[in-house]
Amino acid sequence: MDRLWSGMFDSNGTRIYEGDILNCDGFRFIVGYENTQFVVLDIVTQEFVADLYEYLTIDCFSYFVVGNIRENPN
Repeated sequence: MDRLWSGMFDSNGTRIYEGDILNCDGFRFIVGYENTQFVVLDIVTQEFVADLYEYLTIDCFSYFVVGNIRENPN
């Protein structure tokens, strides 16, 4: 199954895809795709936290892809 690319890159230049696990200033989140937009989801509850673009440009100093939910489901 092809993953959706958000059009964004992490602080290392790695593409950010739907299903990726991001480390944002020490906190981990899941990148989701809901209602035609990329979003940040809580890693435990998978509940909506914020719009991905807004969250990464306003609330994060640095952020890195550390895995994805398909390869690291826990």
